[in-house]
Amino acid sequence: PKKVFDFWGNMPDELKMRIFQYLTPKEIVRCAAVSRAWNKMCYDGQLWTEVDTTDYYRDIPSDGLVKLITAGGPFVRDLNLRGCVQLKDKWKTEGDRITDLCRNVVNFSLEGCRIDTQSINCFLLRNPRLEYINLSGLSSVSDSAMTIIAQSCPQLQILNVSWCTCVHTAGLKKIVSACNNLKDLRASEIRGFDDVEFALQLFERNTLERLIMSRTELTDECLKALVHGLDPEMDLLEERALVPPRRLKHLDIHQCTELTD
Repeated sequence: PKKVFDFWGNMPDELKMRIFQYLTPKEIVRCAAVSRAWNKMCYDGQLWTEVDTTDYYRDIPSDGLVKLITAGGPFVRDLNLRGCVQLKDKWKTEGDRITDLCRNVVNFSLEGCRIDTQSINCFLLRNPRLEYINLSGLSSVSDSAMTIIAQSCPQLQILNVSWCTCVHTAGLKKIVSACNNLKDLRASEIRGFDDVEFALQLFERNTLERLIMSRTELTDECLKALVHGLDPEMDLLEERALVPPRRLKHLDIHQCTELTD
């Protein structure tokens, strides 16, 4: 009798994984329904180092999303849950399990999600490798989260807390002081930008390449302190402050109503 050649069955597992890596997340999830063996492979953490729900966050149910995140577990480096409102209740019941498994995240976005304060703080506390954090628009984010970031995320480079109504510059001060690699701070509508001490802290740090502080209480005095510091030595011929050049490449101060000409 002719020998049956089981092409897929005889293939090494490592090669099968390489093949699955060419599929999109949607395609992998569909393949999981083929058989138990395929289901096991499709939810292998090696395939989920990046969980970016941008293309399917409206379609995937909360249980399926939790399964993806926990399947990736310690393999997950990029976790983009922007707009995943379906996880609201899951954070309360599965939050501890998610944060216990996912402890190596580098890039993290919760923009537009619904999540409680305790779950956010716990996740930040357990992920000291974070370099990019986007918490934009979350009312559950407070200065307590800023304190945790300052204490636990020394490698932070990019932070977006725009429209977080419970965050103030008092919390951001701790991050600016502790995170030496911070280069991008987005803080639209954050209260406290009329604090000269905070502006001077940003001046002295001088690591920021992007600073977004639109629709804040920024004053003329604070903007001067941010750019020139306090009482700088002046070049009398050119009428400019003699200070080290700023690293800023992008500065957004639109609709700061306290600024004058």
